[in-house]
Amino acid sequence: MDLNGILQVIDNSRLVHPDKNKSEETSLGSTEAFMELLEKSCQEPEKFWSDVAKELVWYEPWTETISGSLPDFKFFC
Repeated sequence: MDLNGILQVIDNSRLVHPDKNKSEETSLGSTEAFMELLEKSCQEPEKFWSDVAKELVWYEPWTETISGSLPDFKFFC
């Protein structure tokens, strides 16, 4: 898929909210908490994903959180 195809998919995507009771059962506890995380991931994607990745055990550390741009990019290289 080329860049225009990817951008078209992004433009046509929508967020589907789960049932409120199901949301309360998650580790976040609410749709609002999820929306806050989503906003953070959009505002500072490199910092957001680096912080999330630090919660995992890695065989070796990464030097770049995000490398490249659409449609050719890599995470944690």
